Amino acid sequence: MTDFLCRILFFNRYLTLGLIFLATAVWGMGVPGASFQTIFEDLLPRGHGIVENYLGYRAQYGNQDSVQLILENEHGSIYAPPFLRAVDAATRAFETLPAVNKERITSVTSRKVRIAHTDGSTIYSDPLIDPDRGVPETGPALQELKERVMAAPGVLGQWVSWDQTAVLIDGALVPGASDYVAVFERLRQIAEAAEQTPGVSAKMLGRPVLTGWVYSFQSQIGWILLLSLVIVLGMVALYSRSITLVGLASLAAMLSIVWGLGLLGYLGGNLDPLVLVVPILLVARALSHSVQMGLRYQELQASGLQRIAAGRELFKRQFVPGALGIVSDALGLFLIAIADIPIMQKLALFVGFWTISMLINVMMVFPLMISFMPQRGGSASKSRVLGRHPILDGLGRLAISRRSRWVTWACALTLTAACVGLSTNVPMGNPQSGTPLLWPDAPYNEAVAFYNARFLGADQLTVVLEAASGDVRNLRYVEAASALQARMDAETLVAGSVSFVDLLPQVRRIFWGNYPKAEVLPVSDQESGAYTQMLQNGANPGDFDRYFDRQYRHASITFFLKDASTPTVDAVLQALRQAIDRVERDYDVEGAFQIGLGSASLQAAVNDEVHFSHSATFICGVLLMTLTCLFAYRSMTLSVILVVPLVLTNFVVLATMTLMNIGLDVNTLPIIAVGMGVGIDYGIYLMSRIIEEAGPDATLADVGPAVVRSLKTTGSAIWLTATTMVFSVGVWYFLSDLRFQAEMGLLLALIMLVNLVGALVLVPVQVMTFGRRSVAVRAAAGGALAH
Repeated sequence: MTDFLCRILFFNRYLTLGLIFLATAVWGMGVPGASFQTIFEDLLPRGHGIVENYLGYRAQYGNQDSVQLILENEHGSIYAPPFLRAVDAATRAFETLPAVNKERITSVTSRKVRIAHTDGSTIYSDPLIDPDRGVPETGPALQELKERVMAAPGVLGQWVSWDQTAVLIDGALVPGASDYVAVFERLRQIAEAAEQTPGVSAKMLGRPVLTGWVYSFQSQIGWILLLSLVIVLGMVALYSRSITLVGLASLAAMLSIVWGLGLLGYLGGNLDPLVLVVPILLVARALSHSVQMGLRYQELQASGLQRIAAGRELFKRQFVPGALGIVSDALGLFLIAIADIPIMQKLALFVGFWTISMLINVMMVFPLMISFMPQRGGSASKSRVLGRHPILDGLGRLAISRRSRWVTWACALTLTAACVGLSTNVPMGNPQSGTPLLWPDAPYNEAVAFYNARFLGADQLTVVLEAASGDVRNLRYVEAASALQARMDAETLVAGSVSFVDLLPQVRRIFWGNYPKAEVLPVSDQESGAYTQMLQNGANPGDFDRYFDRQYRHASITFFLKDASTPTVDAVLQALRQAIDRVERDYDVEGAFQIGLGSASLQAAVNDEVHFSHSATFICGVLLMTLTCLFAYRSMTLSVILVVPLVLTNFVVLATMTLMNIGLDVNTLPIIAVGMGVGIDYGIYLMSRIIEEAGPDATLADVGPAVVRSLKTTGSAIWLTATTMVFSVGVWYFLSDLRFQAEMGLLLALIMLVNLVGALVLVPVQVMTFGRRSVAVRAAAGGALAH
């Protein structure tokens, strides 16, 4: 089959290249349609019960497209006219945020924060600070405000800090219609304007703010990725001593980029900017395949073949192992789509197609293009890669020495056992408070820490109470909500809770002449309905939308968590489910409580999907790659030899993530999948070379020398590509101010290093331990894919 493809490609080299470049031009027209932006809904698992509830109720009770601004008076309490004027100005400025829902702007100076009141004849609620009358300026007015803050349920801790030195302003954006960067920049302007008041400091929170901070590093990320590419090309040039090889490798990488981005553009797709690391890895994969071909071409030229003949022979010898590696990579990447998360499925299609395109853009274009290059004698002798290599010479001696092999096995099994033990504790999602995307001292994480310390908490979990009777004001639902809050407030990881039920005792007390003992829950359906109606007297439509809908069919109960770490979220969710089961039975409200809103509940839903999909992806990936190798080599023994380093890499990576406290989430999952796919490529190239070097008349005694020769040739190319990747991504850790990129650089450097050891140490040792007969049989049959 390879001979047939070779004849077709080289029958008319100009025509073949012309067709490939024409196809590239067509894909290139789709590139402008590709976009890299954050769409929050793309990060959520479809079909998950929590996510379904979130999508159903987000318009009523808030979505994750919201921003918060904390203003702190560093010179005293909030009861200072200049500070209150800054709060009022910032609240009004929130209306200028792009795509903001003006009905969902809340602070102590807005109409949304209210307190029950009576004029002697009517009970009604009025704003804590009436926006029409302005902020209090006199001593008595400020004292009255302080008393109202202390008396109003749900204000202290939620909108005013516990120590009464800071306030919170919240603004919800229209779902799906928000330009996060524009929101971030405008909010930063509002914060800077507030800080012009002496003593006022501002802190910004919310997912759009986090996205804005991440986007602010885009320029730096771009320069670091460009530097990585320069390091790769520079090291290839240094080792190979061939500008031609560097140029053709760059061309192959560029063609694959155009094809990949073109598909994304034609599909109208978008990817989260954080996954930009993945395309860079794919560029490195294209360069790696190109280097393998380039160095093999140098060998062929050194053997006396002319350029066209060398190009033909290069294709015949390298296409099969290269194609096997590419197909194995692509199958593993397509498996990312197992995760029922839109961003994962888009990414799987994008990177899978990009990888498959390397069959044309690298494995076919490179031999054709290099056959046009001028003949340069002695190129192989000038290459450092194909000269003496003490490390590879030593690895060859290690593989053929019985004693050294057993030492290697002992070390490998010990390492595997240790990593398997550690990998069982790999963190899921966010293992710490704040965001793992940024360093602990980043402004965003400092804002989260301040919020958690001074307020109820930045991380929330909202339960929706649905009334089967059609009215959540019915007493059994009011009592059930109060009971659920009481149970959860007793949990040590819950800072507090808020619902409309909290407001009713105060109204009842006022109704009973401000009698303290009357400040309890209503005692009948009629009382509950009446007090809820009184609460809304004087309010504008929508002022209580965050508590219940206007037909009273459902209401919200919001729990504030002390932090957003996965252990905290999991523990609170478990306690909440147990509490819901108990309360629903005790109050005969089966199925009334639905978990579905708040950052904590959505984080738990994503963690569930990532945990399942990672295990499923790994298992399916191992099976598929085993079957691919089995199809190619017709030997289960050789297939196992190639897959063992892949399994080891997985456990080493998970163990390292455990030690570094890096969580497994939607950002890290695809990077691990791409990184581990490199190992199977290296193994396939080396195995194919061992079989080729053994020859058709190989005996068991010929396999050892074949291993040694393969390590000196193909092993040299593997060493080059792996070490260049280790250096090029390892620098991320030292250069990037974005914690995610820095840690991924360190993790990827480790993955490349483990893949290098797996290919150059474990594969030869396994071959010499139990694979010599299989290699000899395959060599006699003619190599991979031969019958």
